[in-house]
Amino acid sequence: MRTLYVDVDGVLADSWRRLMKFSNAGKLLPAAFFEENVMEDRTIQSAQSAVWLFRKAGWRVCALTSRSFDSDGRITKAWFHNNGFLVLDEVYVVDRAEFKALFLQKNACDGDLFIDDFIGGYETGLPKFVYRVYDACRRVVRTEIFRNNWPEILERYLER
Repeated sequence: MRTLYVDVDGVLADSWRRLMKFSNAGKLLPAAFFEENVMEDRTIQSAQSAVWLFRKAGWRVCALTSRSFDSDGRITKAWFHNNGFLVLDEVYVVDRAEFKALFLQKNACDGDLFIDDFIGGYETGLPKFVYRVYDACRRVVRTEIFRNNWPEILERYLER
């Protein structure tokens, strides 16, 4: 069975507003990671239906996110539950974005897919593409750069 690994922030959850709201002089304030503030994140358009369609097509669907503030995944799982992402098989939380490639190296198989926006630096107001993380992940598993393009991803992987 193929597995879809999907990032949370910027791919399933619209965390941009929260991160901008709780940043000051290029640094994130602790309140950015308070559970009540994370729970206010909206879902990315089409994300719920995309996840459901992958699952319906027979894929395992697992979240893979770097959220050092939520090492046990409790807040992330609660957000998924509150936002209707009930078909996820697993939620994996790593401490840093760079550790996603290591996780995938140990766990991903041929035919699996990883979707991430590969964006960092939200707190600065000038987010940027993180090439080193993208390069590391794409060397391990088939990787898609998410650009609010769920319809194209679905067409590429499910409508063949």
